[in-house]
Amino acid sequence: MLVPIAATLLGGLTTASAETILGVTIFSRHGDRTSKHYPSYTLTNLGAQQNHRVGSDYRSLYLSSNSPKQILGISEDVYVPGQIFAQSPDQDVLSSSATAFLQGLYPPLTTLNESESEQSLSNGTTLSAPLNGYQYVQLRIESPDSPDSIWIKGDDSCNVVDNLLQGTQEAKINATRPFYQKFASVLENVTDIDRDYLSYEHAYDIYDLINTARIHNASMEDAVSDADLFQLRTLADSREFSVNFDPTYPEWSIGGRTLAGAVLNRMKETIATNGTSGKFSLMTGSYDTMLQFFSVYGVTENNTNTDFTGLPEYASTIVFELFTEKNTTSFPTDENDLKVRFLFHNGSTPDTELTAYPLFGADYYPAKEGVYNAPNPNPDSTLTSPNNTLTSMPYIDFKFQLSQTALTTVESWCRVCDSHKDFCVRFFASCPLVYAERGMSNAVAGVIGAMVALAVVGGSGALAFFVVRRLLARRQAVTMEAAMAMGDVKGVEFDVRSVKSGRVRV
Repeated sequence: MLVPIAATLLGGLTTASAETILGVTIFSRHGDRTSKHYPSYTLTNLGAQQNHRVGSDYRSLYLSSNSPKQILGISEDVYVPGQIFAQSPDQDVLSSSATAFLQGLYPPLTTLNESESEQSLSNGTTLSAPLNGYQYVQLRIESPDSPDSIWIKGDDSCNVVDNLLQGTQEAKINATRPFYQKFASVLENVTDIDRDYLSYEHAYDIYDLINTARIHNASMEDAVSDADLFQLRTLADSREFSVNFDPTYPEWSIGGRTLAGAVLNRMKETIATNGTSGKFSLMTGSYDTMLQFFSVYGVTENNTNTDFTGLPEYASTIVFELFTEKNTTSFPTDENDLKVRFLFHNGSTPDTELTAYPLFGADYYPAKEGVYNAPNPNPDSTLTSPNNTLTSMPYIDFKFQLSQTALTTVESWCRVCDSHKDFCVRFFASCPLVYAERGMSNAVAGVIGAMVALAVVGGSGALAFFVVRRLLARRQAVTMEAAMAMGDVKGVEFDVRSVKSGRVRV
């Protein structure tokens, strides 16, 4: 069954037989969940199945020896920790989605190879691992206080984003208000929603409440028609795209820029280790990060596909392939032999395809010095998207273009966001007291305050030491001269003792 799934994922893409995939980085949206309106929202069984299915699909595509896109040197059945990197925020829905994906990527060993799941003890006993050889693929769960959390949720705790005045779009709010008022009776049991709340300003929340109810509550199908649900979705698409991208404020799309930095960092690790680590990387996050990346890096310019200006479906994935056009069994030593491809799979169902799309603006191709600055005279020979534009590029050009706006270090994120997170303190050490007043935690502020106080005392002591030392030298010179004139050196000893005892007045 796995091979047909891989064929479904490949869809209409045409790949050159000589091509070798060297590494893959994937950013995945979570699966179906209960409504985000309620703080205790969780991943549903449907959502877990969606992410598991997608993980299985990518297993067939990138791990299976039967696939033409098998990653060079990757372990097909047995999880090898150094080859796989997986990361998610410390949020139940996202970490659970990542876990389900990884279960599909490396399923229990007994379903693959019975002998791989058995181990023999010295006494002759043979044991199988629990849960049919369940493989414990390591997932890094990043707390909000971890600096590594920025790579997957870069807009969280970013003060610049929080302080931006989002346009209220009054005209659209007023024009659509009668439509939203239709749903007052449908949402009457949601106690914190009244008629004033029902507007385009809260388009996503309203759509999310009704959509999740329609999925899990059959009675809602009669309460809300397909046409109304489609209109709710269209308005939510419009609203979310508008609040996740504004070319006037690049900080608005900070999540997309940190994701770009993460992708670059993952590829650099793969290249630096000649493909021995980082063969397959998974990051699980939210739809807003996807929308921000699409906007900042020219995906929306290249395509009329509305997938890029609306909400990605549950369990959608964006993929970055690092590959060479050579048929090889060893990792290339020359960066000029490396290429990159960007792909998108909207949703988790077999009726959608993993499709390659161009980046960095429409109808551009790699030119000298890594700059994309001229129309593409010839479509890429190895892989084209439906609109016949370039969909792969040299790695050196990809790296150059992405690095123009990507945030690749924690320090760059802290400074752009003007963040108050504790891990940002060290980057603002030049004015720690001011930084503490702007919202640093009491514990960190206290430590820095104590350090500053010690620095002040230490500085004063050092200053006093040099002043006294200078006075001492001067007094010694004077008294020595007088003593020599009088033939008595006792005065020198007295003056020195006076300085040491602190009785000298300055």
